[in-house]
Amino acid sequence: MARPRGPQIPDVYRRPRTKIDTPVGSIPDILNLLSDELLLQIIEYVGCSTEFSEYGGIAQHGPKQLQKLASCSRRLHKITLPVLYSHYREHQEHTDTATKENCLQLFLCQILEKPELANYVQVYHGLARDNQDFDDNVVDEDYWHDDDSLDMSSLEEKHWEAISDLLDMVTNHDVDEAAKWGLAIKRGSWDATTAFLLSILPNLEELEFEGYSYTDAVYPYIMRVLSRAKSKQERGDSGRGSLHKLSRVALEYWDTECGLSLNLLVPYLTLPSVESFYGRMLDQSNYDEDDRSASLRAELKLQTKTLYLVHSSISQDILEVFFGAFDSLERLIYDHHTVGNPEFEPPRVMAALSHLAPTLKELTLLNLDGVGASSYENFPVGSLRGCEKLKKLDMNARMLIGFSRSEWEVDVEESWESEQNLVDSLPPNLEYLRLRSPGWADVPFITSFVSSKSTNFPNLRTLELGWERIQYPNSPPSLEPFIHPGFTKEEAMTLWELCKKMGVEIPMKIEPPRWKSVSWRDKELRDGLISTVHTRSFEWPYEGYEELCREMGCEVETGRRRGEMC
Repeated sequence: MARPRGPQIPDVYRRPRTKIDTPVGSIPDILNLLSDELLLQIIEYVGCSTEFSEYGGIAQHGPKQLQKLASCSRRLHKITLPVLYSHYREHQEHTDTATKENCLQLFLCQILEKPELANYVQVYHGLARDNQDFDDNVVDEDYWHDDDSLDMSSLEEKHWEAISDLLDMVTNHDVDEAAKWGLAIKRGSWDATTAFLLSILPNLEELEFEGYSYTDAVYPYIMRVLSRAKSKQERGDSGRGSLHKLSRVALEYWDTECGLSLNLLVPYLTLPSVESFYGRMLDQSNYDEDDRSASLRAELKLQTKTLYLVHSSISQDILEVFFGAFDSLERLIYDHHTVGNPEFEPPRVMAALSHLAPTLKELTLLNLDGVGASSYENFPVGSLRGCEKLKKLDMNARMLIGFSRSEWEVDVEESWESEQNLVDSLPPNLEYLRLRSPGWADVPFITSFVSSKSTNFPNLRTLELGWERIQYPNSPPSLEPFIHPGFTKEEAMTLWELCKKMGVEIPMKIEPPRWKSVSWRDKELRDGLISTVHTRSFEWPYEGYEELCREMGCEVETGRRRGEMC
């Protein structure tokens, strides 16, 4: 019986037919049968990470190791090289200290030795360092180096000559500026070195700095490059140093007490090419309108389309000025968190966004930890009916529904309503709604909202509530909700059936059965000591769980004795 033939490569995908002499017993070089275009697709698929950054980056971790593939043949080297150099990324998790400390310098040498490589770089992810305050009058090289400066000893004379020539062009033949900039690079200034690289990467699309400094007086060379790029873009100049393809920027800071000032974001946001910005750990709690030295001003106008502000804490008056600077924002994600701890007042936040009603398509406002106590922290954001383009909405349930004044007395001066109906307040073209941490009082509002889909929200497709399904070993996952915070089992099943009827999906994570535990205290104290708490855990199928509950006098539903806190 003849062995079945394997899959055949259609002629349309073949290179011009050539005879391949294959020694007996060896494997044919199948790659030679593929066109350059197909090989490039394979390389991009194999070489790039599939994990995308949450702010829409090209790839979170960039290309994987492609050096071995590039060294297989001249043809593969030619095709692989643009993918290999498309991403430059430094990582905090580098275990090799030498690699981590010299990554930037080695990359710079490669670009200087082979200038064509600069054209391939699309993503630049750098680990920021605090700026060094060098004294230009000091010539002792031992003075130049400190813990935050780069070791530039790997650069040879040919590299310094190339840097000098490029700086002459970047500064438009300004001898003094080029000389000072070159000296700062030689002294190991991260700011000067990074600014130089940004100036000679013509096709940069995404820029990310991790560990950005929180002080205002930092990175003068980078600020100068951004200012020069802004001027060129506004003139329509797409030449060297214009950063005209830069569309995504991310600044991340990590600390336990403070964060980045919004003033540090503005030089990036004012670039006309920047469409998406991601900022992590921002902190600002005061705004002085008379401080004209600050870059955050009331007359500022920004054209960014997507804005992420995560793990941030910004006071309401500054949010009004900052959000007011965006004329055409389409996507906003603001996550209020424990940095500086300013008050969070949903009605005022939404008031600051009212001018964006014609443009907003996606809105996320979160205060999951309840940070920033205020008289208005539990008030809803107000009506979103005017946001006709808004299709995706993600908020704490309390921000959209509020609370009944009968729950507690609140002394307020504003005329804001403390409670609102979802049916009357949500945008008409909504397709996706996520409600975080719904409570028992929110259930009737949510049910009424889904019931009105046909009349008020015909495009609604998804309602996410943080529910989970369960999958037992060796069995398919259950279709019904098993974990449903804020809902009783009966309420969850009623809403689930209603959503199926109305054509609304409730996404649910599939989880294995959780373990159960039985806890009890000793009934008698020993030697005057506090009674000991005993706990025993059971995994599915929970063999012996009910027997132990009965033996210890615990309720089967909770694994605890009635009225006993363990």
